[in-house]
Amino acid sequence: MTTLGILPAGWQTIIDPFTTTTIDLCADCASQVRDSWDQLLHPAGQDPLPGQLGDYLRLLRARCQMTQSQVAVAARIALATYASIEQGHSVPRLKTLHGIARALDVPAPTLISWKPHLRA
Repeated sequence: MTTLGILPAGWQTIIDPFTTTTIDLCADCASQVRDSWDQLLHPAGQDPLPGQLGDYLRLLRARCQMTQSQVAVAARIALATYASIEQGHSVPRLKTLHGIARALDVPAPTLISWKPHLRA
C-alpha cells in the first residue's frame, strides 16, 4: 500500500478491468499483468467484442450529448481511432476501452464485458 498516493520509484498504479479496483505494482509486474489481461480480453484470432459495440458506443455518446471528437479528446485517443471503433472497423485495446469508458462516464467493465443483444 502507498501513503498519501505516492508510489515508490519504479512502481505503477493499474486498474483491474474486471473489478475496476486499483493495484500498485512494480513496473515490470504491471506490464506483465496488463499483457495477461490483454490476452484474456483479446484472444488471438478472435474478436473479443463482436457485433454492435459501435452501436452501443453511439448510444452512450448520444446519452452524453457528445460528438465523436469530444469523446476522442476526453478518452485521449485520436478521432480516427474512436471513429474506427464506433464504425466497427477495429477492436479497441484495454487501455483504449478504459479511456472511452471514462469519457462516456460508464464503468470500464460495462464496455470490456459488453456482449451484443439480439434486436427485436
